[in-house]
Amino acid sequence: MYALISTPWYTACMKWFHEMPLEPGLLKIFRVFALGVSIFFFLFYSFPAPIFPTLGPYPRMLSFMGLSYGLLFVYLIVPKIQDILKNYYLPLAILASIFIPMGFINWAPHAPLDLPDSMSLAIHPINTWTVTILMLFPLVITAWQYSFKIVLIFFAGLGIIDPLIAIFIYEMGTLSLYMAIYASAVRIIAFAAIGFVITELMKNQRRRQQDLATANRKLQEYARQIREFAIIRERNRLAAELHDVLAHTLSGLTVHLEALDAVIPHDQEMLRRELRKAIESSREGLRETRRALHDLRAEPIEEFGLHLAVKHLIDQYARRGGIAIDVQYSSSIPQLSPPVEQNVYRIIQESLENVIRHARAAYCLIHIFCKEEHLKLIIEDDGIGFAPETVDTRSHFGITTIRDRAANLAGTLSVTSPKKDGLPGTRIEITIPLEKCYDPNYHM
Repeated sequence: MYALISTPWYTACMKWFHEMPLEPGLLKIFRVFALGVSIFFFLFYSFPAPIFPTLGPYPRMLSFMGLSYGLLFVYLIVPKIQDILKNYYLPLAILASIFIPMGFINWAPHAPLDLPDSMSLAIHPINTWTVTILMLFPLVITAWQYSFKIVLIFFAGLGIIDPLIAIFIYEMGTLSLYMAIYASAVRIIAFAAIGFVITELMKNQRRRQQDLATANRKLQEYARQIREFAIIRERNRLAAELHDVLAHTLSGLTVHLEALDAVIPHDQEMLRRELRKAIESSREGLRETRRALHDLRAEPIEEFGLHLAVKHLIDQYARRGGIAIDVQYSSSIPQLSPPVEQNVYRIIQESLENVIRHARAAYCLIHIFCKEEHLKLIIEDDGIGFAPETVDTRSHFGITTIRDRAANLAGTLSVTSPKKDGLPGTRIEITIPLEKCYDPNYHM
């Protein structure tokens, strides 16, 4: 017995046996079976066949059978039992449904000693058919839920107990013993064949369900790609309209303001000063418009992937702000889903924009890595720092935008300033649960 339990076949079988979720509707059918059989035996006990009262132990056997199946029904309807036993809940119910008929029907004496042999031989087939019919249902349940290996363990392995009981009850060399062993052998072979057919049918059904789920995931991926293409087209359309309207308008306004500055008399210093402010504002607006147009048109993640897109973004901001920017991208990061990559990219972009415009920093570090089932994104600089709690979110949207993007990924945002050791600077840390950003169904 120990050698069987220690085999890899048994270990793999038990592993699969524990991890298999319950098939829908299985417990409901099992409960109906247990209740129906319990009612049947109690009715048969209350209104027995004319011959049964003369057979001594049979009325008691009928009451025991009814009570046993009734207890099995109670076991199957109490949710607390399933919560306690978990993976062992259904196997114990199946074992009970196997041992109840095998034990009570076979163990009961097949006939009193004073009955003629003809009556004893007539009663034996009744017992055999009753056991076979009652064990057929747990066979269906086992084959429905588990693999053929489990069916063999439950019915071929446990079926050996049936002839052992017969050997204990009957005298050696009698016809009744041979009939009991023959019936048990036929039952084991028939149950193995039926179990194989049912498990193969269920295997094919599960395979079709997996194929359907795979096709559904592919369909969802295609739908996502179509949505992304539609978004890209809409962004390009908006970018073209902004370029044709807003950018041209700001460019023309700047030219007119510069021309006006050229003709204003030199003694109108206050007017010239205000005019130069207007010119600078229009130039800044034109620069920001062009940057927004570039962001609308560009989809660097689709072209390069997150890692290279972030490097390309860093090169742009390093040239624009004249600062040194480094990135540390851990190789342990799994393949992220496209929405997560987009949000991470935009968070880095918004953070670098804040560093360039407000921090007066000379150095910035971006670190992306995994730690304790979380994706970490850290952006820190050596700038002048600020008090995060005093930022007016109504006029400064950078931190608010970053926090919203992190929240979209079920993540959290932490902003600290000044940095450690009392030095100036700012540290932005985004923590995202890895289960929210890792998409096992997405493939490049």
